[in-house]
Amino acid sequence: MDVLLIIIIGFTLAVSAVIFFSLIKSSLGAFLRKSKRIPNANNGGPADIGRFNCRTILEADESGDEDVNSFKLEICGTINSPHEDHLETTAKVFVSDITEGVYKAGSVHGATEVWHLKNSPIFCYNADLGRLPKAETVLSDWMSIADIPCDSLILPRKGRRLLQFRTSIFSHDTSEEIAHGAYEIVYDNPDDGYMDIEEDIYHANALGVTLALSFAACGGKKVSADELNLIKKWANGNLDSEHQPGNFAICQRQFLAGAMGHFNFIENFRVRKICKHINETAPLDVKYNILMLCMSAISTCETICTRQIAMLKNAARLLDINTERLRAMIEDVRPFAMNEVEDMEICLGITSDMDDRQVRRQLNSEYRKWNSRVINTSADIRDEAENMLVLIGETKEELDV
Repeated sequence: MDVLLIIIIGFTLAVSAVIFFSLIKSSLGAFLRKSKRIPNANNGGPADIGRFNCRTILEADESGDEDVNSFKLEICGTINSPHEDHLETTAKVFVSDITEGVYKAGSVHGATEVWHLKNSPIFCYNADLGRLPKAETVLSDWMSIADIPCDSLILPRKGRRLLQFRTSIFSHDTSEEIAHGAYEIVYDNPDDGYMDIEEDIYHANALGVTLALSFAACGGKKVSADELNLIKKWANGNLDSEHQPGNFAICQRQFLAGAMGHFNFIENFRVRKICKHINETAPLDVKYNILMLCMSAISTCETICTRQIAMLKNAARLLDINTERLRAMIEDVRPFAMNEVEDMEICLGITSDMDDRQVRRQLNSEYRKWNSRVINTSADIRDEAENMLVLIGETKEELDV
């Protein structure tokens, strides 16, 4: 037994070291990416009136604050009409993130459909320029064609970025491009980019797999094949193939989660740490999805034990998911198990800070909910409803409300 304990502790420390160094590597990579020198904008000197030119100017808030709130696009120079005079024209503006180089340019997305290229999230601004007065139209002064709010752009990454604004002039009738130009500008993006968000979601889901395995191994029991297959299936659906978590990584986490079951204080600390990290990086729908996975991981048990409920409540609290939502999840996953739960908050929604009037109102609400189910076509639901009505009656008598 002592030898087995030493092996488990040794393996736990080894895997913890691997996780620690992988986190250090990830953080270092993020730091190097953010601190990487941004190339200077290369715009080829002053405008040449003999050709088409465009430029982008960062506009500050009208209130006088230094914060940039829009990109002002201007054009000047020569636009040639290849076919006829008085050609109706439109302008299209595309934006690329060329911080990593032109050949590794990242597309910039539009925040809403108004700013989308057709059937794509890629940013595209359209403007009618009107009719060209001549076959060769010369704009001797800069003319403004757009004022694009900064929050209409979703960049790939947060931080200091090099953006290229490409402006193209098209024939309205034939959609033929008759002029184009590009302008580069350095912009400090204060918001998380869509690639940052995707990475945060991936890492949150990876931690979610670890969290679910901890729930499955709750109390030190062996993780069943059904539980492991359920978690693997979820991982395959929520961790994209590019990262390739692999069976080895999942089994490694599974063993670690099983070992944690024998060391309660380590397990609780680990669950708190995982939930805190998920809560800081993941959007609400991802947190719901992860907690539902944890609920599903214990759904194969014959009954839901007190320790599992305590872990679920703690995880929900750390993920900022309210009790009502947790109760709904339990009903979704274990629709006939609510009366198994020896916890008044989860089972009936009663909390310790409620006064008699609030308790009475909550119990009445629960009575109406379960009473409506006693005529359900499903015998299991009818039985569950009857059991819950009995429990509600007993609770009213016990609490004298």
